[in-house]
Amino acid sequence: MSGLVSYRLQGQIEKTSMQEKKLCCENETLPGVTESMRIRMMNRERMTRNSRSMTGDGPTSLGLSERWERVLAYPLLWVSGLILFLIERKNRNVQWHAKQSMAVFGPLCIIWWLVGIIAALLGPIPLLGGVIAWALGLLSTIIFWVIIVLAIWLMVMAFFRPNYRLPIISDWLRY
Repeated sequence: MSGLVSYRLQGQIEKTSMQEKKLCCENETLPGVTESMRIRMMNRERMTRNSRSMTGDGPTSLGLSERWERVLAYPLLWVSGLILFLIERKNRNVQWHAKQSMAVFGPLCIIWWLVGIIAALLGPIPLLGGVIAWALGLLSTIIFWVIIVLAIWLMVMAFFRPNYRLPIISDWLRY
Protein backbone atom coordinates (compact mmCIF):
# COMPACT_ATOMS: atom_id res chain seq x y z
CA MET A 1 0.00 0.00 0.00
CA SER A 2 2.80 2.41 0.79
CA GLY A 3 4.35 1.79 -2.63
CA LEU A 4 1.01 2.65 -4.23
CA VAL A 5 0.69 5.90 -2.24
CA SER A 6 4.18 7.01 -3.06
CA TYR A 7 3.58 6.17 -6.72
CA ARG A 8 0.44 8.33 -6.69
CA LEU A 9 2.25 11.18 -4.93
CA GLN A 10 5.12 10.93 -7.36
CA GLY A 11 2.66 11.15 -10.26
CA GLN A 12 1.01 14.23 -8.77
CA ILE A 13 4.38 15.87 -8.19
CA GLU A 14 5.42 15.23 -11.79
CA LYS A 15 2.04 16.48 -13.01
CA THR A 16 2.26 19.75 -11.00
CA SER A 17 5.87 20.33 -12.03
CA MET A 18 4.86 19.94 -15.69
CA GLN A 19 2.03 22.44 -15.16
CA GLU A 20 4.38 24.86 -13.44
CA LYS A 21 6.88 24.61 -16.28
CA LYS A 22 4.09 25.26 -18.77
CA LEU A 23 2.83 28.22 -16.69
CA CYS A 24 6.36 29.51 -16.33
CA CYS A 25 7.02 29.47 -20.05
CA GLU A 26 3.66 30.99 -20.98
CA ASN A 27 3.46 33.86 -18.46
CA GLU A 28 7.18 34.32 -17.80
CA THR A 29 6.58 34.42 -14.04
CA LEU A 30 7.95 32.40 -11.21
CA PRO A 31 6.64 28.81 -11.10
CA GLY A 32 3.60 28.47 -8.88
CA VAL A 33 3.21 32.20 -8.26
CA THR A 34 -0.21 33.56 -9.04
CA GLU A 35 -0.78 36.95 -10.60
CA SER A 36 -2.09 38.51 -7.38
CA MET A 37 0.95 37.27 -5.48
CA ARG A 38 3.26 38.73 -8.12
CA ILE A 39 1.49 42.10 -7.88
CA ARG A 40 1.74 42.01 -4.09
CA MET A 41 5.45 41.30 -4.30
CA MET A 42 5.97 44.17 -6.76
CA ASN A 43 4.09 46.56 -4.46
CA ARG A 44 6.18 45.43 -1.50
CA GLU A 45 9.34 46.12 -3.49
CA ARG A 46 8.08 49.55 -4.48
CA MET A 47 7.13 50.35 -0.88
CA THR A 48 10.58 49.43 0.40
CA ARG A 49 12.24 51.40 -2.39
CA ASN A 50 10.26 54.47 -1.30
CA SER A 51 10.80 53.78 2.35
CA ARG A 52 12.02 56.17 5.00
CA SER A 53 15.62 56.04 3.81
CA MET A 54 14.65 57.06 0.28
CA THR A 55 12.20 59.81 1.18
CA GLY A 56 14.47 61.13 3.88
CA ASP A 57 12.24 61.59 6.89
CA GLY A 58 14.91 61.28 9.54
CA PRO A 59 15.14 63.31 12.74
CA THR A 60 16.21 66.96 12.52
CA SER A 61 17.47 69.51 15.02
CA LEU A 62 14.68 72.02 14.34
CA GLY A 63 11.91 69.45 14.71
CA LEU A 64 10.55 70.10 11.22
CA SER A 65 10.19 67.45 8.56
CA GLU A 66 13.48 66.72 6.84
CA ARG A 67 11.85 67.44 3.50
CA TRP A 68 10.93 70.98 4.54
CA GLU A 69 14.32 71.65 6.07
CA ARG A 70 15.98 70.60 2.80
CA VAL A 71 13.76 73.08 0.97
CA LEU A 72 14.50 75.82 3.52
CA ALA A 73 18.19 75.66 2.61
CA TYR A 74 17.51 77.54 -0.65
CA PRO A 75 14.98 80.45 -0.42
CA LEU A 76 17.36 82.99 1.13
CA LEU A 77 20.21 81.75 -1.05
CA TRP A 78 23.50 81.32 0.79
CA VAL A 79 22.18 82.95 3.99
CA SER A 80 19.59 80.24 4.64
CA GLY A 81 22.19 77.61 3.77
CA LEU A 82 24.59 79.08 6.32
CA ILE A 83 21.90 79.25 9.01
CA LEU A 84 20.85 75.64 8.47
CA PHE A 85 24.47 74.50 8.28
CA LEU A 86 25.17 76.06 11.68
CA ILE A 87 21.96 74.86 13.35
CA GLU A 88 21.36 71.40 11.89
CA ARG A 89 23.50 68.67 13.48
CA LYS A 90 21.29 65.55 13.36
CA ASN A 91 20.52 65.17 9.68
CA ARG A 92 23.25 64.75 7.06
CA ASN A 93 20.87 65.29 4.12
CA VAL A 94 19.88 68.73 5.41
CA GLN A 95 23.54 69.55 6.03
CA TRP A 96 24.35 68.52 2.47
CA HIS A 97 21.67 70.80 1.01
CA ALA A 98 22.88 73.65 3.22
CA LYS A 99 26.44 73.15 1.95
CA GLN A 100 25.21 72.97 -1.62
CA SER A 101 23.24 76.18 -1.13
CA MET A 102 26.31 78.00 0.17
CA ALA A 103 28.56 76.57 -2.56
CA VAL A 104 26.17 77.52 -5.37
CA PHE A 105 24.71 80.85 -4.28
CA GLY A 106 27.72 82.24 -2.42
CA PRO A 107 29.92 82.61 -5.52
CA LEU A 108 26.96 83.60 -7.71
CA CYS A 109 26.01 86.40 -5.32
CA ILE A 110 29.62 87.60 -5.12
CA ILE A 111 29.88 87.68 -8.92
CA TRP A 112 26.53 89.48 -9.17
CA TRP A 113 27.67 92.03 -6.59
CA LEU A 114 31.05 92.58 -8.31
CA VAL A 115 29.42 93.08 -11.73
CA GLY A 116 27.12 95.71 -10.19
CA ILE A 117 30.03 97.53 -8.55
CA ILE A 118 32.10 97.52 -11.76
CA ALA A 119 29.10 98.80 -13.73
CA ALA A 120 28.63 101.60 -11.19
CA LEU A 121 32.32 102.54 -11.29
CA LEU A 122 32.66 102.49 -15.08
CA GLY A 123 29.27 104.07 -15.79
CA PRO A 124 30.36 107.73 -15.36
CA ILE A 125 33.14 107.45 -17.99
CA PRO A 126 32.07 109.47 -21.07
CA LEU A 127 30.97 107.54 -24.19
CA LEU A 128 32.57 104.21 -23.36
CA GLY A 129 31.14 104.09 -19.82
CA GLY A 130 27.55 104.03 -21.04
CA VAL A 131 28.14 101.03 -23.27
CA ILE A 132 30.12 99.18 -20.58
CA ALA A 133 27.51 99.99 -17.93
CA TRP A 134 24.73 98.78 -20.26
CA ALA A 135 26.57 95.50 -21.01
CA LEU A 136 27.39 94.88 -17.36
CA GLY A 137 23.81 95.75 -16.41
CA LEU A 138 22.61 93.12 -18.88
CA LEU A 139 25.08 90.61 -17.43
CA SER A 140 23.89 91.49 -13.92
CA THR A 141 20.27 90.90 -14.96
CA ILE A 142 21.17 87.53 -16.50
CA ILE A 143 23.01 86.49 -13.33
CA PHE A 144 20.01 87.59 -11.24
CA TRP A 145 17.60 85.42 -13.24
CA VAL A 146 19.99 82.47 -13.18
CA ILE A 147 20.04 82.76 -9.38
CA ILE A 148 16.24 82.93 -9.17
CA VAL A 149 15.63 79.98 -11.54
CA LEU A 150 18.34 77.90 -9.87
CA ALA A 151 16.89 78.61 -6.41
CA ILE A 152 13.42 77.51 -7.52
CA TRP A 153 14.83 74.42 -9.26
CA LEU A 154 16.84 73.41 -6.19
CA MET A 155 13.84 73.90 -3.89
CA VAL A 156 11.67 71.66 -6.07
CA MET A 157 14.38 69.02 -6.38
CA ALA A 158 15.09 69.12 -2.62
CA PHE A 159 11.40 68.56 -1.97
CA PHE A 160 11.01 65.58 -4.29
CA ARG A 161 14.49 64.02 -4.34
CA PRO A 162 16.40 63.93 -1.04
CA ASN A 163 19.71 62.98 -2.64
CA TYR A 164 19.69 65.50 -5.49
CA ARG A 165 23.16 66.77 -6.33
CA LEU A 166 24.14 69.44 -8.83
CA PRO A 167 26.55 67.85 -11.31
CA ILE A 168 29.68 69.99 -10.94
CA ILE A 169 29.21 71.45 -7.46
CA SER A 170 28.58 68.09 -5.80
CA ASP A 171 32.03 66.87 -6.82
CA TRP A 172 33.63 69.65 -4.76
CA LEU A 173 31.62 69.04 -1.60
CA ARG A 174 32.03 66.23 0.90
CA TYR A 175 29.06 64.42 2.37
